[in-house]
Amino acid sequence: MEHPAQMRRSTVVVVCLCVSVLLLHVQSGRAQSDSELPYQSKFIDAGGVRLHYLDFGGTGLPLVFVHSESWDAHTYAKFAPRFKDAYHVLAVTRPGYGQSEDPGFGYDVPAQAERLIDFLDAVGIGQAVFAGNSAPSKEMTYLVEHHVDRVAGLIYLAGPPPFGSEDVVDSDPTEAYKMSDRAIYDAPALERRKARRGYRPDYLRGDRPTIRVPALAFVDRGGTGDGWGLSYALANVGSPRIADVVQDPGFTIQAAELRRLITDEAFRNEQLDSITDSVARAYFHRLAEDDELQAEVQRYHEQVILPSVLASQQKFKRAFGDNLEVVQLDVPLVTGYAYRDSPEVIYPHIRLFLKTIKERKRAYDQEQRPIIDMHLHAHRLADYGGGMPVCTNDQEILFQGFDPARDTITPATFAEFKSCPSPVPSARSDEELMQETLALLDRHNIFAVTTGPLERVAAWRHAAPDRIIPAHAFGDSGSPDPDEFRRLVNSGDLALFAEVSPQYQGVSLDDAALEPYFALAEELDVPVGIHLGEGPYGGPYGASPDYRARLTNPFQLEEVLISHPKLRVYVMHYGSPLVDEMIALMYAHPQVYVDIAGNNWQYPRAHFYGQLKKLMDAGLGKRVMWGSDQMVWPRTIGIAIETIKKAPFLIEEQQRDIFYNNAARFLRLSEQEIVRHHRK
Repeated sequence: MEHPAQMRRSTVVVVCLCVSVLLLHVQSGRAQSDSELPYQSKFIDAGGVRLHYLDFGGTGLPLVFVHSESWDAHTYAKFAPRFKDAYHVLAVTRPGYGQSEDPGFGYDVPAQAERLIDFLDAVGIGQAVFAGNSAPSKEMTYLVEHHVDRVAGLIYLAGPPPFGSEDVVDSDPTEAYKMSDRAIYDAPALERRKARRGYRPDYLRGDRPTIRVPALAFVDRGGTGDGWGLSYALANVGSPRIADVVQDPGFTIQAAELRRLITDEAFRNEQLDSITDSVARAYFHRLAEDDELQAEVQRYHEQVILPSVLASQQKFKRAFGDNLEVVQLDVPLVTGYAYRDSPEVIYPHIRLFLKTIKERKRAYDQEQRPIIDMHLHAHRLADYGGGMPVCTNDQEILFQGFDPARDTITPATFAEFKSCPSPVPSARSDEELMQETLALLDRHNIFAVTTGPLERVAAWRHAAPDRIIPAHAFGDSGSPDPDEFRRLVNSGDLALFAEVSPQYQGVSLDDAALEPYFALAEELDVPVGIHLGEGPYGGPYGASPDYRARLTNPFQLEEVLISHPKLRVYVMHYGSPLVDEMIALMYAHPQVYVDIAGNNWQYPRAHFYGQLKKLMDAGLGKRVMWGSDQMVWPRTIGIAIETIKKAPFLIEEQQRDIFYNNAARFLRLSEQEIVRHHRK
């Protein structure tokens, strides 16, 4: 249940502080000198949207507060400074609220959550603890399922969110909740709420791995949160049926006003008369006088809504397992506003929780484990039609058919044929592509085999010499001849030959034109990465007219291996989808390794998991290497990491082999290099 605290019009006092009081607080705060304010009010461009936020200062682990409906960052102005002695504390105003820009779209939960990631990127934060009440509980849950690497912890001030309970609320025959919404929210706010209502977290869709991020949630004596322990419709009309709750000494949320609603009929009518919506106003006047209707509201709340809420919260708890700490407060109602009304009740618990996270993170940082990316690209947007959105496997991906007589696949129409709900945008410029990718390499401690035009690889290596392992492909039109490759290797400008892709020219690997290059690679002991796998969807009819799917077959590599027995080779994309053929080749030729780049984010996750599990079940887990194949979509790096971390069939040792150990062995890294990687 989401409770606003700053309305665009007057409304019932039980639900929120009145507008005049809130405005007085904000105005008086802004009238203070800069030195007296407990924060700096700032603005920043985050993903193309201008966001407002408060920076309370402090150093160390970032703690980001997120406000509920109709509030803004100022709602935490008194509570957030309590933590700045040990943490870097911020509060952000969500898009469309307060002083943040309203883009006119993107009010749904995934879009709002992605803006929080944009905010972290903009202020230079890799990972943070998020704290929020009521509405942002949805965004926080989305973040931990889709950007787990960016979340150090979660604090659910309003308790475990009861996802799915909206269905029984919508079916309420008394219309109590529908009318409460009409009384509280204006038309634009109702539209925003409507955009949010359909969101369901991944864990409700079936068997999902346990969420492995620590979380804290508060519940009341009855075990519920977010105000579900009380019917607000009955509270609005001062019903004697909720007197036991509001008379409780532990009840602090506008307690005096609520009690007065019960005892002072004139005051109650005055508040009900202030409801702007005429239908809602008439409903609540009727409810105030109709004891039978009050009984129906109470019955539905206690017999239908509360059981649904408790069942939903249990699913939430199971999703987190032992990583969720639920604190049952000795209060009759938890709404998420204790930070404002009774901070001393929750402050010690939050402080202890943050200390635990900080200690865990410090221990992790001391031995942060590196990743080797065997498949990074230093490409240009022009190579991809200037850039376009792409689908990722953290959502449903559909490969649509097309009519060859009418349809063509171009960068502009690509999304029509390979579709998903929330495509990931490409970088906006070549410079942004490089900078964002290199920042992600730093954040995840990645060392990357980087392919692309020689001048682009050189520029990336110059920008991040400790991260970039230079590579270049042979066999492409315009690629250097063997003598030039020899010079580049001897000068230290090339460490690998990759991504060798004759499949895109319709040429088999055993073509005579490639023989001098394989011979050179064997002579110089330079590893070779070869593309065998899927190309762009509909590639032969669009971006890759010479690409042929039949050349995916790993067996075409066999004669090359026989002719060059000392050649170090890894097959990029593991010959997908011909996994059985790849397994046969790897059994016959034990020197062959594979990478899983691109497939770990471009195709449906269940499909990829089936292929990876087949390789692991075949006993080949020591020869599978991680890669990103990020091309012009830097954000896919995190998704490719997450895909492996969430694989339910991989134990930690297998994950470490895929992320680092197998590649370190294949590349023959020295002990000194491995130590250096682990110290980054």
